[in-house]
Amino acid sequence: MKKVILLIILVIIYSSFKNKNNVPKGPWIIVSGTNMAGLIWDFKNGYLKAKKIGGGPTNEFGYDINEKNEFYIEFQNEKRQLIGKIISYSVDSITIMRSDSELVKMVPLVEPATSLSKDYLLETLISTGWKISTNGEDYRMDFGKNHQYGLRSEPYQAVSHGFIKWPTSDLEMWSIEKYENHFILIHTIHQTEMTINLIKSANENEIHTDSYWYGHKKDLTYKRIASISGTKKQEMKDILTSKKWFLKDFDTTFANAFILPEYVNDISDSIISIYDLQKLELSYVFKPDGQFLKYVNGQLKENKTWSLSNDGIYIWLDDQPTIEYLKIEHIENDELIVNRVEDVMLIGEWRAQSYQIRQVLK
Repeated sequence: MKKVILLIILVIIYSSFKNKNNVPKGPWIIVSGTNMAGLIWDFKNGYLKAKKIGGGPTNEFGYDINEKNEFYIEFQNEKRQLIGKIISYSVDSITIMRSDSELVKMVPLVEPATSLSKDYLLETLISTGWKISTNGEDYRMDFGKNHQYGLRSEPYQAVSHGFIKWPTSDLEMWSIEKYENHFILIHTIHQTEMTINLIKSANENEIHTDSYWYGHKKDLTYKRIASISGTKKQEMKDILTSKKWFLKDFDTTFANAFILPEYVNDISDSIISIYDLQKLELSYVFKPDGQFLKYVNGQLKENKTWSLSNDGIYIWLDDQPTIEYLKIEHIENDELIVNRVEDVMLIGEWRAQSYQIRQVLK
């Protein structure tokens, strides 16, 4: 009896693959597969439109699915190309096995429950930081509009903040893709791991998505991090710009397994030793016009711009989120405690590494 039931199931599955008329019409997106993830295939009558998210033209191709469930793309004036064999098909997903046994998964695009625009999504994401939980970790994402690689178009730069063995920050890439009435938020995590987020709904406080990471789906919500009041933000700015701040103490619990060597000297303007931090006079100046200055032994070492995040947690050393920042732990008129990533040398290491150091300034 079990064999009969299994045979019936196989027949049903096989018959559902027999021709391309059983492939749902409309746009689908590939969410897993080397060099194919992020490709939109929009199935029309007898042909499909193909577009890569993140840029590039839209192309049209013929396609065919034969009785062996083999999926072919038909190029103009060229022989058709075998994409792979369909091994799983439903209204929610299609899985294709390629000749190298790689599995390619595609899912239909999601149409938001309410009317949205790309400009609205961009401005909403940039307006504040966002909290997300994914892959067992909590992250903060701050989306900026600096262009990656100096380009004048997407992708933009973002900063992710997490915690593994110690606080981490990474410079990420992100963009919003619009295809017809569908919106896709894409961004990296840890700089290389690309997430594809199909936006289901969005408002000023939450963005709900179907999120795909290496083909694995989860419901992911981006939650807005509350902003401080305009009055509180101005009070913090007034304190920051009121004086020159000198380093009085710093915490090195991240390096408690290392002995601090006195023979390690200042290697360059940007790389310092823990010993140097103990001996050198370090100071910061925040000017009202947005200029940030860092001095070491009275010599100017950094000249940047600065801005305060809307929640009052980060001092961006730019006019928008960047990997260069000071994280505020405590602020009052005569004391400023921040965490800053510094490139430092520790004993036992052959090169400088980045560590987040708690600094007490007065």
